[in-house]
Amino acid sequence: MYGQCGLLKSAQFVFDAMLEPNLISWTSLLSCYSQQGENLKSSKIFVHSRRVGVRTNEFACAALEDLKVGMQIHCLVVICALEFDKFVEAGLISAYTKCGDLNLAGQVFLKVNQSNLASRTSLLGGYAQQGKRGEAVDLFLKLHSSGIGPNERTFSSVLGAFADAEVIEVGKQLHTLIIKMGYSSFISVGNAVLGFYSKRGILQESLRTFEDMDEHDIVSWNSLMDQVNMRMPLNS
Repeated sequence: MYGQCGLLKSAQFVFDAMLEPNLISWTSLLSCYSQQGENLKSSKIFVHSRRVGVRTNEFACAALEDLKVGMQIHCLVVICALEFDKFVEAGLISAYTKCGDLNLAGQVFLKVNQSNLASRTSLLGGYAQQGKRGEAVDLFLKLHSSGIGPNERTFSSVLGAFADAEVIEVGKQLHTLIIKMGYSSFISVGNAVLGFYSKRGILQESLRTFEDMDEHDIVSWNSLMDQVNMRMPLNS
């Protein structure tokens, strides 16, 4: 909360008062400094977390949103022999894609174990976020044909690549696969499907998807209401 408001001193005070900060605490603090452009401090936090024995995961690396800091952390990952940790690999890819450098993200991906679902999902999400729809779909198809089962994050990412696409049938096929594999109960996946249909203006499928979801959040309601509002005639 303090970090999101830019109150780094308050965030640091709360962190320092913790007897045994866990991984979430370290990741939150790292993210706070990174978002505020405190590059050197972000790097020091990462190094210190490693020294005290905190096992860095994909989210800690992905919290970095500055390319320079991401590259510094990448160097530290290599020095600390963490480059073969699947979660760190995925985090580095996410960090580079967030910074808009898909080339570096791709280089990391090519050097790691490509059977790692987390790394593939991170790169796929990066392609989708940067508008590289073809690359995202191609990576998903390779993932699916290789026998590595996608998870809820994978489906959410690939559907994001189709949100503004004109190819409706492919999105429907993905929806069918989601139902078949039992991921339709995940709210993140349901929201991604709902978002796809809503942006394509398919109200009937949007309503059916909404009704089939086990739970709804603000994203679910907004997606549905946006489409309903689009269908309502404007009062003259």
